[in-house]
Amino acid sequence: MRSIRNTALNLFTSVGMTVIQILIGAILNRTVGPGGRGEMQTVTMWALLLSWAVGLSFGQANAYKGAADPERRPALFANSLWLALFIGIPCGLAASAILPHYVHLTDENRFLFLFSLWALPISMLSDYYGWLLYSDAKFGKFNLFRITPQLVVSVSLLLLWAFHLLTVRTAILATWTGSYVALGYAIVMLVRAGYGRLKPDWALAKDSLIYSSKVHLGTLANAANGRLDQLLMSTSVMITTHSLGLYVCAVTYSELLNQTASAISLVLFPKVAAEKDPVKQAEHAAMSVRWTLIIGALGGLFLFFAAPIIVPLINGASFMGAIPAIHWLLPGIVAMGVCAILSASLRGAGKPGLTSIAEGVSVTVMLTLLLALLPRLGIVGASVASTCGYFVNMLVLIYFFMREFGGASIASMRPTGADIVYARNAIVNFKRRKSAVSSETASL
Repeated sequence: MRSIRNTALNLFTSVGMTVIQILIGAILNRTVGPGGRGEMQTVTMWALLLSWAVGLSFGQANAYKGAADPERRPALFANSLWLALFIGIPCGLAASAILPHYVHLTDENRFLFLFSLWALPISMLSDYYGWLLYSDAKFGKFNLFRITPQLVVSVSLLLLWAFHLLTVRTAILATWTGSYVALGYAIVMLVRAGYGRLKPDWALAKDSLIYSSKVHLGTLANAANGRLDQLLMSTSVMITTHSLGLYVCAVTYSELLNQTASAISLVLFPKVAAEKDPVKQAEHAAMSVRWTLIIGALGGLFLFFAAPIIVPLINGASFMGAIPAIHWLLPGIVAMGVCAILSASLRGAGKPGLTSIAEGVSVTVMLTLLLALLPRLGIVGASVASTCGYFVNMLVLIYFFMREFGGASIASMRPTGADIVYARNAIVNFKRRKSAVSSETASL
């Protein structure tokens, strides 16, 4: 029941974040249009992806090491700070000297792009401390960290819109404000928990980097799988910022399907890592895959037919061009959800290298298809390439999972009527407990 409660909390947060993102997108889309949305995405996306690329997946090592040995968390806090400074500062300066020559931006937003690159250490530190907060398995605090940026941005945008001050530039500044507030919250929570420390532990840093090196290829490939299409659009002379803005809208709506898988995988990783019996590890993964498939398929059907109504209603008629891209992305997003579950299971079972291989194969296929289809089909070609890449990733992960846990583990991932019975019983038990608590409160 604890796993179900944690999953429900993660899902509630993920859905809340998505709803807020749609609200933010609606405000921006109706104010700055597809072209402005594309400019904003270019400025914010590059710095985020660069922080993942040069961050060496040290945050995931924080999650693993911190969960396995809580006494190491103060040292992980210090190591994260120094690593972000040692790597982030030179990489940010190098990127600011190179990337502006390749991205398409107006002159007034070019300085903001440079500033986002100079602030690379801050982006890296936010990722490191977020994972360290996650290692404590206190999902209330962790989910507040996750949703804080969206809450701050949505309030900021509403105020800017109300006073007629909302532009691409002010929207970017609001986005950064949300990220910095979330980082501040993480630091306060970690310091209050007694983890605040400045003296690094170089031996632990070495161990963390050994673990993260096995994960990092997968992190890079995962980031590429999720944003490679948009990176190519931001540098291609054949794709305008208008088209990029439409594609960002399509991705936002299609990724609604991924929230359940994201919520489940956050709980699944530490659960599998703590479980030493391979049979039970496979059982946890199988149940998670079944529910990801059930919810993803139902949600995908709904969104396929609802998108032509929802998108213009919320974002305006100028974003109707995003609907074909949404339709082509939906199957791939369901596959991506399965990938998230299988990847979390393999990493929790101590096999992070296998997920990296799967991500690497996937991104190779996706890049090949993007180069072939993007110039010819535009954002629809990007959607097709992304969906194919996600399916390749899923198939490779299934192969590795079957190799590690046996063929029966894959057969048990097929949804059955027993899953519906399990869900019904869980709901009934939850209602009974809620009624019992209400009765006790009333008697007092």
